[in-house]
Amino acid sequence: NAYVREHLLPRLHGFELMMAPYAIAHMKIGLKLAETGYTFPEDGPRVNVFLTNTLEPPHEIQPQLEAMAPMLAHEARAANLTKERLSTTVIIGNPPYAGHSVNNNVPSIVDAVHEYKRGYPDLQKPGQGKWLQNDYVKFIRFAELRLIGTGIGILGFITDHSYLDNPTFKGMRRHLRASFPWLRIADLHGNSKKKERTATGGKDESVFAITQGTAVGLFACGPGLEPSEMDFNLFGTASFKFEALLSRPLTQQHLHVLNPTEPFWLFKQQEQAGRKHYETGWPLPQIFDRNGDPAPGLVTTHDQFAISWDAREARRKVEALLATSNEAEARELFQLCTQNQWNYARAKQELADGKWKRKIVPILYRPFDTRVTVYDSNVAVHRRQRMSSHLLSGNNVSLVCVRQVAEGVFSHALPSRTIVDNRCTFSSKGIAIQYPLWLYSGDAHRADLHDDDLISKLPGHSANLNPAFVTALREAMGLGESAWQPEKSAAPLNAEKVFHYLYAVLHSPQYRQRYAGFLRIDFPRIPVPGSRALFDVLSTLGGQLVQWHLLEHATAVEITTTTALEGVNVPAVFGYD
Repeated sequence: NAYVREHLLPRLHGFELMMAPYAIAHMKIGLKLAETGYTFPEDGPRVNVFLTNTLEPPHEIQPQLEAMAPMLAHEARAANLTKERLSTTVIIGNPPYAGHSVNNNVPSIVDAVHEYKRGYPDLQKPGQGKWLQNDYVKFIRFAELRLIGTGIGILGFITDHSYLDNPTFKGMRRHLRASFPWLRIADLHGNSKKKERTATGGKDESVFAITQGTAVGLFACGPGLEPSEMDFNLFGTASFKFEALLSRPLTQQHLHVLNPTEPFWLFKQQEQAGRKHYETGWPLPQIFDRNGDPAPGLVTTHDQFAISWDAREARRKVEALLATSNEAEARELFQLCTQNQWNYARAKQELADGKWKRKIVPILYRPFDTRVTVYDSNVAVHRRQRMSSHLLSGNNVSLVCVRQVAEGVFSHALPSRTIVDNRCTFSSKGIAIQYPLWLYSGDAHRADLHDDDLISKLPGHSANLNPAFVTALREAMGLGESAWQPEKSAAPLNAEKVFHYLYAVLHSPQYRQRYAGFLRIDFPRIPVPGSRALFDVLSTLGGQLVQWHLLEHATAVEITTTTALEGVNVPAVFGYD
């Protein structure tokens, strides 16, 4: 009784936002203590679980709360006092997972999470790094600040496991390593979207009834603590995972040594085979860099309205919208975007002039599934003009790829002559990035691409290929400067041959299998060929595949992705045996 009263309860604190679990926490802690023989004295300490938002700093109590709910006001004052004075050495919890965080109205923690972007310009661009504001990331940052402020302690959270290897979280991982030299990661997997299996092919289930995979992260800091970074993985049914976690101490798990390094600081075992050679390759965004940063495909925000099977259906949909008398009537016809990017009144006003009829264009909606859309911001809301204008301005071809592979082996590369939807991939997860081969100049770059000049056919174009990459190819093949003639089909090195070479590498079974681990992390890297002969072979095969995948090859039935690249020694592309 004396221990609980004088040492345990004064040191045990909990924050809970919702009333029901707050009440249950009090009840269950009380029952557990009662089982040990403890009795709560009338003047003794309370169970310090407070009804409050963990992430909110201490704040002034409103007079209205004092008048209407004095008990809640008393609870709020006690929570404020704890937040102001508490020195923490151990933090445990299962924080909420919410990509669209409800705590974005708490400026202090939003700003604190921005520290995870420091030193990474790509994460600081608009729209980038938004998943760093997931609620569980905010709680990790909160806990990190608390423990660093104390100078010694341990953090134990079970969270979404995305932060272990997703590129968006690279700054977070680097920061956590600096704060906590000792870490243990138990990756419990169970991500239904990744479709992972056990070593024997059995089911891999989540420990919670959710689609996300989960991980337990243990992080420790303190004077003299030796750096030690290890992890282990659990695959299987939920019951198997529960039993393994309950029955085996951490020291008896099969631990792997981690070696987080630039640029991603992965909290997972990194494949070492071929890593040195793979990293000498050129990332796709660096190869196609003349058009700026990689751009995803279109996001209409309301496919039912914006995506049609043919031009007739597209016209019928817009005419039906224009015939409605109010927004409620329009929403009975179509599942329209509810976000503030699209406005019913503005759409009716701007579409009334009929110019949209000249903007009906094909779109690759899904692999080998070409449909049509109206390329107008009042129909297809996010049109990605900087990229898609080049596909609308003249004869072109583009490489459609993803940044990283969520599940299975990489198989996420397509050619397209049209604009594409952002989900035009061979996966339910992953955003389609489109790299046009040719860049058209002039009005195609204008921001107001929904006016009369939208789809002007412009003669001036140039290859969207990094000159340094072209030089690297040329030198590797022993060709002089005059060999590079981007538009001349008979030239030893032209833009289409380079495009076909890239496409062949991305479809090589050896490449996909050997570098599967790296292709799950970031944009694919393309090697410089070891010889001109190898480049020519791959370029020829890649050209056949492009024609086949565009459904343009005269003898498509004679070509398969498995036989076309059979026997090609892909490691020789990298210049090693």
